[in-house]
Amino acid sequence: MLCFIHTVFVSISTGSSGSALNRLAVAQGISIDENSDRLYIADTNNIRIVRYFSNTTSEIVAGGTSCGNAKTQLCNPTGVYFEAATNSLIISDYTRSSILRWIIGTNEWIRLAGNVSMIGGNTSAELNHPEGIGVDVIGNLYVPDSYNNRIQFFPVGQLEGLTIAGVTGLSGNNASLLSVPMEVTVDNQLNLYVSDTNNHRVQKFLRY
Repeated sequence: MLCFIHTVFVSISTGSSGSALNRLAVAQGISIDENSDRLYIADTNNIRIVRYFSNTTSEIVAGGTSCGNAKTQLCNPTGVYFEAATNSLIISDYTRSSILRWIIGTNEWIRLAGNVSMIGGNTSAELNHPEGIGVDVIGNLYVPDSYNNRIQFFPVGQLEGLTIAGVTGLSGNNASLLSVPMEVTVDNQLNLYVSDTNNHRVQKFLRY
């Protein structure tokens, strides 16, 4: 028999959104540092990534200002992944259609994928409103490119992606098509699990 214990990890006021550190506004992505139990939340409408500690204190670690194109700004982050090896956050910046790295302790991002000046493109180097983010043990990126109806694979250090699931620009419900994929995770054998949102299903794609 499985037994689950409910633990209050963070102190967040419920019932209404807000910009104070004890409130969130359309929080979407979440990631945890398993070595320290620090929790990272993509606080989408507050345009920031917030780090919560187990003693319920919190701080802004990325973004937190208005939406914009400056390297110190985010624009509606929806996905976040804490990468322990680089002590950094990998962020899906939804409105600017890009994937960014934000090294914790710095005040600006490094572009990993997408083109912040060409929002909504569908070439191999462009993205159209990515939602979540998947990262394998090597650091390769798996991006649910939502409105291009595909999953893009970006090898470490590469800005050109490869479509490994779905068909660019084509929505559908057969086994090879996706419709607005929003989240992806990768298992230890590099199989993909995709939340195929508008098809109301989760698709598994065997290792590319």
